[in-house]
Amino acid sequence: MTRLLVWILGLLFVYPALAAVDGMESVSRMAGQGNADAQFMMAEAYSQGDGEKKDEALALFWYHAAAEQNHVGAQSALGAAYANGLGVTKNETQAASWYLKAAEQGDVRAQEALCVAYAYGRGVAIDYKQAVYWANQGAEQGNGVAQVLLAAAYATGEGVAKDYKQAMAWYQKAAEQGRAVAQFQLGVGYANGFGVPKDGVKAYAWYALAASNGYGDAEASRLRMQQRLNAAQLQAAEALLSEWKQKYKPRA
Repeated sequence: MTRLLVWILGLLFVYPALAAVDGMESVSRMAGQGNADAQFMMAEAYSQGDGEKKDEALALFWYHAAAEQNHVGAQSALGAAYANGLGVTKNETQAASWYLKAAEQGDVRAQEALCVAYAYGRGVAIDYKQAVYWANQGAEQGNGVAQVLLAAAYATGEGVAKDYKQAMAWYQKAAEQGRAVAQFQLGVGYANGFGVPKDGVKAYAWYALAASNGYGDAEASRLRMQQRLNAAQLQAAEALLSEWKQKYKPRA
């Protein structure tokens, strides 16, 4: 069985209405008849296949066909294709356009991408209020990247009134999903009393957790904080770190 067919069969579990079809030939026929789910399945299969079966041009063709029928997954995939030049010339304006269509249907990755686009002017004019709007949409759905972006907006006052309490609240949510940058920022917050009560024990634990998850600046901050703690505080911080390592593991 080819990898392409395995991919098709796997997608049938996501689209049970197509479960009665018998393999790629039937899916292809349904796609040709205009079934948007089947078109999206064909696009995913050609995008993920290997060897001669992988075909970015065909993947793009089927993504377009499904996206024009308002298929949210296809719209989001087209946004990524244009943003990264996958099977098509890189075009950030087209990427933003397709991301917008998907984001308006609630696609969280598209919402995350739009936030970045508006914050940095990728395919759209820089608009911090729009960046905050889309960050909030994604953050409310639990997207860790969007939560970090929204927290940063509240911390800097870009596109929204500066509010350290809100910033720390969103960093907390992202940190609990294992986002090292959010863990580091919580360390900064507790070390300095930004939006949360000043707490060296928690600052140390967040710095240490961020360092263990690969955040570059965190280890130096942990060492500096260590110098400020007495033996009892350091013991408490290490106990907290041990608990958080089990509780707040990075997510895929």
